[in-house]
Amino acid sequence: MRDRILLGGRIRFEGARRGSPPAALGLSRGRIVAAGSEREVRSYPLRDPELVRLDGAAVLPGFVEAHCHLKAYSIACENLDLEGIATMEEAVEKVAERAARALPGTWILGRGWNKNLWPGPRTPDRAPLDRAAPAQPVALWSHDGHVLWANRRALEETGFWSQVPAGDGGRFEIDPDTCEPTGIVTERMADLVREKLPLPDRVATRRAIRAGLDRLARLGITTAHTFEGCDDLSIYQELEHERELPLRLVVHFAEEELHHAIKLGLRSGFGSDRLALGGVKVYLDGALGSQTAHFLEPYAGLGGNHGVEVTTREAFSLIAAEAQGAGIVPIVHAIGDRANRVALDVFETYPAPPGLAFPRRIEHAQTLHPDDVPRFGRLGVLASMQPCHIFQDIATAERYLEGRARRSFPLASLARAGAAIAFGSDAPIEDPDPRRGLFAAVTRQRPDGTPAGGWTPEERIGIEAALDAYTQGGALASGFAGRRGRVQPGFDADLVVLSRDPAEVEPDELLGLRVLRTIVAGEDVFAEG
Repeated sequence: MRDRILLGGRIRFEGARRGSPPAALGLSRGRIVAAGSEREVRSYPLRDPELVRLDGAAVLPGFVEAHCHLKAYSIACENLDLEGIATMEEAVEKVAERAARALPGTWILGRGWNKNLWPGPRTPDRAPLDRAAPAQPVALWSHDGHVLWANRRALEETGFWSQVPAGDGGRFEIDPDTCEPTGIVTERMADLVREKLPLPDRVATRRAIRAGLDRLARLGITTAHTFEGCDDLSIYQELEHERELPLRLVVHFAEEELHHAIKLGLRSGFGSDRLALGGVKVYLDGALGSQTAHFLEPYAGLGGNHGVEVTTREAFSLIAAEAQGAGIVPIVHAIGDRANRVALDVFETYPAPPGLAFPRRIEHAQTLHPDDVPRFGRLGVLASMQPCHIFQDIATAERYLEGRARRSFPLASLARAGAAIAFGSDAPIEDPDPRRGLFAAVTRQRPDGTPAGGWTPEERIGIEAALDAYTQGGALASGFAGRRGRVQPGFDADLVVLSRDPAEVEPDELLGLRVLRTIVAGEDVFAEG
C-alpha cells in the first residue's frame, strides 16, 4: 500500500476552522499520519508518496451507514421498484407489465408500495394481483418492509393458501366473507412466508452484494452495519479474503442465532478491521407505515389499535440478560413510544456489563414520550436513527398520531439531552444516500421543499450535529470511537471527498453535492470519472 498526500483540500482535521485555507493530509498504512499545511505534511517522512490534488474539494470523515439490510438492498436493486407509486392501480400496472414479459411460474418480487400515499383509507388485497399476474406468483413488500402483499398463486406456492399458520407478533389476514386469505400478511407471519420465497443462488447473491457494496462506496460510505443475521457471513468472509470487500462491515445477529453464537463463544466485535460481528437484534414492535408500531395511546381512527407487541417485555428481559452475559450487545428495534419505553426499562433493569464492544442501541427510536428522551443519555443507550424516514412518514404520523406527531424523530431533543446518535437509512426501505439524511435532519422537509419551514422545525439539528451523527456517532456504534469518525493523525484513513463542504452550503444545496472520492484504509474504493 503506497503512502499518499492529499493536497489542496478543504480538510476537516481537528483544530481546523471553517473557511480555513486549503490544507493537506498524509496517509500511511491505512492511517492518517499528518495533517496541516502542505509544507508541514510534505516534511513528514513518507515513503515515495502519491500526490493527490483535490483542487479545493472538501475532505470529511467517511460516512457510516449505521442501519441497512445489505443483501435485501442489493437484491432490491434488481427487483420491481414500487417506491413513490401514487395509487394502487399504478402498482398493479407495473406488476402486469412485468408479468407480460415473464414466463409462466416465474416469481415477480418487489418492494416499496406505501398505502399511506394512496388516496383514501385503502388497504390492498390479492384480487388485482390475481388479475394482473394469473400465471406468476407475486410477492411485494411494503415500503417499511413489515407487510407482504401477495397473490393467490404465491400463497399456494408457499403452502399458505389452504393452511394459515397461527402465532403471535403478526397477522395473516382472512376475508370474513370467503374465509380465504386476503393476500396481506404482517410482521412475524410475513417472515414465515419470506422463508418460503425463492432466493438467488449463492453466485447470484454474491454478485448482487458486490454490486451493492460498490453503490454504497459511490455515496461516500466507508462502513455499513447490516441487519440480516449471519446467513451471508461466509460470502462477506470470502470477499474479505479475496480483497473484494470495499467497505468495512458490521454484521449483526438475528434473534434466532443468539444461542448458536453463545455456544460458539462469539462476542460482539469479533473479527477484523474490515469485517466484524455486531450485536443481536430484537424486534419489540412493527412500523408506523403499517400501523404496527407499539404506542402508549391508540392510533387515531383505528378502533383502539395500539400496534403490535412483537416481543414481550419479559421475553426481551431474558434475551438482554443472556446476551450481555455472553458479551453480545442487545440491539432493539423500537418505533412506537411504548416499545421504546420497554426497551429503556429493560436496559435500566439490566445495566451494561464492562467489556461490551460498543453501546447498546435502539434502532429507529422514532417516537418517544418526552419523559423517555433524557434516559438515552443517562443510560448510555445509542439512538440509531434514520432521518430520511421523515420524507415518507410526515403524512402518516399526522394522520394516525395527531398531536403526538410532534414527538416523532426528536433529533434536537435527544441531542440536547446528551444522547449519542448515529444515522443510517434502513436501505432498501430508503435510499442509503447520506446527503438525503443530512438534508432531512437539518430541514425536516421532503426533497421538494415541503412542508414550508419544515415539519416540527423545533426538532431540526444543525449541519455539524448531523455530520457528527453520520461520522463520530457511526464510529461509536462500530466500537471504534477512538480510531474513526475524525480527520486527525492516528485515526484510520476512512474519508470522503465532496465537491463542497456541507457546512458551507445552503441546506437546499446538500442534495446536489457530488461525491468525488471515497477512501477506506487509505485506498480509493471509488473515484469519480
